Amino acid sequence: LIGPAGRWLTRPLPAFMIGTAINVVWHLPALYDAALGVEALHVFQHLCFLVAGVFLWWPIVSKVPEWPALSPPLQCLYLFLQTVPGGIIGAFITNAGPGLYPHYEDASVRPWDLSLKVDQEIAGLTMWVGTNALFLLLITIIFLRWAGNEEARDRAAVPAKPAKRVSSPQQVTPPGV
Repeated sequence: LIGPAGRWLTRPLPAFMIGTAINVVWHLPALYDAALGVEALHVFQHLCFLVAGVFLWWPIVSKVPEWPALSPPLQCLYLFLQTVPGGIIGAFITNAGPGLYPHYEDASVRPWDLSLKVDQEIAGLTMWVGTNALFLLLITIIFLRWAGNEEARDRAAVPAKPAKRVSSPQQVTPPGV
């Protein structure tokens, strides 16, 4: 029962949907603020984020043959698609009015005396731009490794052509003669 369920849940579409749903739900202002006010709920929230991370990354890093990772080109596509939900959440946080999460309105200490608006914008931009930059860097690394391996495999599959032997320079006739 665990094998077939695990194989299905770790396939790209279910893994993407589960991980994304967890991240979206916990960034809703009411739930996010509630988690900051109740310690047990806050711990549960972070456990949910860990579960989301396992699902989101499984199609990329799996070493389990029964629940395999994607091929490198599909890993690149999968990671590119990952930029969309995180980008939407980050853009929403960045562009929302100050106080999206009421818990932070009462924060007595903010680093560098940032305003609530700037603090929220930095948080949103970190999620939006920072995370997407990381995904794009990983896409580049995966693609270049894959392309390099493909090129090496192609070179190894093509037998080297034997060089033509020339016994002496006098036997070579220049073109057009």
